Amino acid sequence: MLFGTTSRYSTASLSSFVTQGNIYERNMPLFVNEEIYESNFTSSSSLFDSCPSLKDSSELILRQPLKKFTSLPRTVYVYQREIAATHPQDDKIDILGSDDATTCHILILRHTGTGATALTHFDGQNTQQGLETMIQLLNSYDDASPSQGRIEAHLFGGFCDSKNTSAHLTCNVIAALQNQGTNIHLQSLCCTEVNNVVRGDINWPVLYGVGVNVKTGKIFPAEFEDKGPNAMLRSARIFGDVQAMTQVYFPESGEFRIHPFNYRVPRHLATLLSLPDDIFLAYTSTSPEVEKPGYVQKTRETFKFMLSNPMSRMIFPNTDPHIYHLEDGKWKMK
Repeated sequence: MLFGTTSRYSTASLSSFVTQGNIYERNMPLFVNEEIYESNFTSSSSLFDSCPSLKDSSELILRQPLKKFTSLPRTVYVYQREIAATHPQDDKIDILGSDDATTCHILILRHTGTGATALTHFDGQNTQQGLETMIQLLNSYDDASPSQGRIEAHLFGGFCDSKNTSAHLTCNVIAALQNQGTNIHLQSLCCTEVNNVVRGDINWPVLYGVGVNVKTGKIFPAEFEDKGPNAMLRSARIFGDVQAMTQVYFPESGEFRIHPFNYRVPRHLATLLSLPDDIFLAYTSTSPEVEKPGYVQKTRETFKFMLSNPMSRMIFPNTDPHIYHLEDGKWKMK
């Protein structure tokens, strides 16, 4: 995950984080295997201890074969702080997905009655707002009554990193799930210790990405070579002045939209780009030891793009969004 894109919690214990006026203050029921859990969970371990079958169901997903996407026909790829939602009647999109999550988390919500599905990529910024937006989008596609279905949640990402960034974000998202007026049923928690493997005395994530088939509801480990329209601009958004989670796909029109935003070019960016790859990696990632091989190249490309376009009004001259639609399996700008 890129530096500066996640809330940097202190190394204080998770218990003290719970008492510091965060979103844990008001709890709503979280359902796991039809049982209500209202406790303040201070770690994913405590949740697994309360419900061992949740760990078993999560490990089943991790054991599935990895699907690699070299292109994005009928697919929406979601970056950090983006949200995509659609429904089975969408005749343009079959797959929602995201990857490159080390300490980040990917959340999938699905309504079992309508099949409406939402996916987002959390990095610690505006978790509560992002979840609320996802639920609103699911409800906007919901023609069924509450008795005809429920909202199920599947959370992925994070590992046993040395700074506990992953563990804090896991608890942050679980707390947000508990803080909704809508009942949510947690089905999978492929996070932190469950999503961790040790290689050469270093903890690594097992799963970096995930996809969901919006027609069938099937969830699977995934890797996406193609990140969709204008990947460098969307990457630059995490340095912007708008920190909100943003909807990017609109199924009613089949459009992918990049809404205008302002970003700041980090100080000394040119100097940063001149550094050797290993030092560049250490300065730009929250988890440099476990980033995927293409991370440095992609991040350098984003920074070069920002240096070449230092003013966002050059990109959004009329403050209009960039709008894309699928044509012959590829996203093309309107």
